[in-house]
Amino acid sequence: MKKNIYILIENTKRELDAKLFLSLNLLKKNYNVIVGHKGTMWNLFPHLEPGIVFLKSYGPRNKKIIEYLKKRNFKIVCCDEEMIAPSDIATTISLRNDVTSFEKLDLLFTVGNDDTNELKSVNNNSEKIHKTGSLRIDILKDPINKIFENQSKQIKSKYGNFILLATGFPRVNPLNQDPYSGIDHMFNLIVTGHNSDELLFTPKLVENAKKLFSFQRHMLEIIIYFIIRFNKNYPNKKIIIKPHTLEKVGFWRYLVDKRNLKNIEVIDDQEKSSIPWLLASDCVVTSNSTIGLESFVLKKKCINYLPTEDFWKVEKQLLKDTSLVIRNEDKLIETLNNLDNMNTDYFEFNSENYIKNSSNENFSIDIILSKLEQLDINLSKDEVLNINKKIYLTYLNFFRIIKDIIKKYLFFKNTSHLYKMHKNKMGNIFVFKNIQNRAMEIGKIIGIKNPKVKQIIPLVFKIYE
Repeated sequence: MKKNIYILIENTKRELDAKLFLSLNLLKKNYNVIVGHKGTMWNLFPHLEPGIVFLKSYGPRNKKIIEYLKKRNFKIVCCDEEMIAPSDIATTISLRNDVTSFEKLDLLFTVGNDDTNELKSVNNNSEKIHKTGSLRIDILKDPINKIFENQSKQIKSKYGNFILLATGFPRVNPLNQDPYSGIDHMFNLIVTGHNSDELLFTPKLVENAKKLFSFQRHMLEIIIYFIIRFNKNYPNKKIIIKPHTLEKVGFWRYLVDKRNLKNIEVIDDQEKSSIPWLLASDCVVTSNSTIGLESFVLKKKCINYLPTEDFWKVEKQLLKDTSLVIRNEDKLIETLNNLDNMNTDYFEFNSENYIKNSSNENFSIDIILSKLEQLDINLSKDEVLNINKKIYLTYLNFFRIIKDIIKKYLFFKNTSHLYKMHKNKMGNIFVFKNIQNRAMEIGKIIGIKNPKVKQIIPLVFKIYE
């Protein structure tokens, strides 16, 4: 008899390795562990036995499913990963903290001092809030980060030495913009609000969106000029552009092709996260992106290119403290041309106030496991006990596999912008073979010799020994 736990994933390329790290540690604690895509799991919960549900967020869009889970005696816990380095913590929490849903949570895991203090100030029952740090930071530290070694070596072998340009312009180069009704994020926000059910927005929210849009538009223009100049002046140095998950890759490819940029390459990797690319690079260049924080934890050189201080209100202080900030193009190119002498004093910055587990000594997994163990949850033989429900899920798995095969051979393509966004978040990673391989890699590090994976239905997997 074991406790059931259901771990939800929305963006596989960002979340999978961290969630598998959590899953395998839970196996050591004698849990039944199910990992599944968020939307697919919503539809599956009526067939599953109660247990712990590990959410990524509890905002307004999750209200109905949280109410349903609570009525069925599930325990609900959450660790909101968007609390890593927000521009404005108060505004971010006003968007993502649904007070009604918070009351139904059993545990809320926070990242650092800023989100912890703000959440405690706007919610009652603050005893359910626990500062842990982030699982995504845990896997970047020794010895867990060795799970990325093989992938980074493969990249290095194929591409050689390169500078990684990690773009962050999803507001001005949006993959998820509706081609019929969408203009840009700010106007869409005015029309729909941040909660599409209630059509709510505030003047401050709109103002913040305007500032972010203006910043990204300005930076995109500056980055294009930099790329063109770098390509001309340094033909023997290579830049690889890795667009943000929610950006249109086609824009960058069009730029490279139209300008005939010989030493600039655009990659759209649907098989791996950004971390192996970061590790394989000589240096990362970005603008106000959390990949700078990941570089900091991994002790990889990173330049945070912010060539104007006109947008200081959207600049994220943590990302400036954990990278080398450069304010003009000449200095950027000079630094990239002499990376051996790049200033890395920022590696000494103490970031634990922002992210509790940013040092190599503290791991969020230890606190999370301890708090989960304290939840009072009934033991169960399996995640599905009813024989009719087992038969139904077996049928559903078979049906969806056949459906995918038919689509493949008929060359069916879903061209909707929502489907494109979904596919870009999920990549080709959330499939049985890859999850089995990643589980084996992580298992070797944490002492689970032979973890197994079983597909319940497509995008939902059981992890077991």
